[in-house]
Amino acid sequence: MCMPKTKRELDLDINAVLGATRGTKAAGLERDVGDAWIQQAREEPETFPKRLKHGDYVATFEEIQNAGTPHASAKWKITRRGKEVGTMHESSAYSWGRPTTTMRQLVWRGVQPPGASDSRTLEYGLTFDQGPSDSHAHALALFARAADRLISWRQKHGYAAMGFTRHGKARRSTARSLA
Repeated sequence: MCMPKTKRELDLDINAVLGATRGTKAAGLERDVGDAWIQQAREEPETFPKRLKHGDYVATFEEIQNAGTPHASAKWKITRRGKEVGTMHESSAYSWGRPTTTMRQLVWRGVQPPGASDSRTLEYGLTFDQGPSDSHAHALALFARAADRLISWRQKHGYAAMGFTRHGKARRSTARSLA
């Protein structure tokens, strides 16, 4: 029969799994191993890519928000054939150098698949954000694949690919039967 671990033994096991952090005592030794990594993750990079391209998609650097604070973030506008379809963000939230993307502008501008939030459908996740990614180029590639999937779904079902028409309505093809 196995004896349950003491609180101290559990704390040592948890520290070993999570890694050493500031002020953690394990086996009587004070360790500050993670401090350098934590500091590096919080520091803004000195430069950011100004323009990235993947197929029809172009990400253009816009700004750094809350510069010099722990909540600083960099923002890129993503366009497709001149129309804004999303944004890419990078901050200390996932550590600098791990950008995320959102196609919020494309998603809310048009019809969404009815099963986009239901894991039992093929359309599951079609409107979700992407990331974090290991590089800006990878983030834009993931974005392009997700946006192309949504645009293809809209076209397949007779809706305007990039969203609503200038009259504020979702265009539906007339050739499609209403049966």
